[in-house]
This record gives sequence, C-alpha cells and structure tokens, in this order.
Amino acid sequence: MYLSSFKSNNKYGFKDGFTIVIPAKYDAVGSFNEGHAVVMLNNKLGIIDVKGDFVIENKYDDLCCLLYTSDAADE
Repeated sequence: MYLSSFKSNNKYGFKDGFTIVIPAKYDAVGSFNEGHAVVMLNNKLGIIDVKGDFVIENKYDDLCCLLYTSDAADE
C-alpha cells in the first residue's frame, strides 16, 4: 500500500490510488515513512499510523529530528 496525501475542503487525508484510506480531517500532513506520518489537527502535531490512529497524541507544537533505527544497523 502506498499512501499519498490529498486535499478536500481545506483539510488533508490519505489515499491509496483512488481509494480514500484516511479521510480528510487534518490541517496539515507530512509523508508516510515506515508506516507513520506527522499530522496537524487542531493546530497540534502528532503521529499517525496507516490506519489513521494516533501513535503519538496530537499535543505538540513542534516535532523534529525523528530518527528511525534498526537492530541491523548495530551489527
């Protein structure tokens, strides 16, 4: 599944091809990376998964320097 953002009525959501997967309800969105995307809802930032569920609650004014690591990098 490849999720791309779309805009509808000044809100953003995500779709896979022509199928809407996450409805347009966010004020701003970033791209998905390893199954997660930064989104803004009610002027607060959080991180969602590919189902649109918050994995990090939208309560932050700023989210930066997110680093994805793997155990293989430590070998």
